[in-house]
Amino acid sequence: MRTKIRKRQASSGVRWYVAVVDEDGQEHARGGYATKREATTSAAAQLTDAKRVGLVPTTTTTLADYLLNEWIASTGVASLSLTTRDT
Repeated sequence: MRTKIRKRQASSGVRWYVAVVDEDGQEHARGGYATKREATTSAAAQLTDAKRVGLVPTTTTTLADYLLNEWIASTGVASLSLTTRDT
């Protein structure tokens, strides 16, 4: 789960919206905040709440582990250039 913060022009002025993106890629917009700071605070709180109730799995997998064990296996070595594989 992740969030996006967007600025939109409304008839009442600029409003900020938080879009919560679930694991299926669907966005659920929330907000109408007056400032970007309010939207950012709300986005952080929403992620914290999701982790607290177990909606976002916590992991200790490092980026290197993911790239070596999962990403390369899923993309197929043949589709990668030599320099990408070496890196």
